[in-house]
Amino acid sequence: MRNLEKYMDVLATRRREKKSQPFEDLIGKYAEKTLLKRIKILQLNEHNIAQAKKETNLPKHDH
Repeated sequence: MRNLEKYMDVLATRRREKKSQPFEDLIGKYAEKTLLKRIKILQLNEHNIAQAKKETNLPKHDH
């Protein structure tokens, strides 16, 4: 809930003070963090597929 509270605080400040930069920064940081996590997941997936191909007799074809 901490992230939600921070989001709501920044959103309230944006509305009250008519300053969009803190809100945009918060959203940008969240998006960047989410994308970096997704990239790591995809990299791990590729690594796991490569390992599985080495350790099994699965047919060799691209996905």
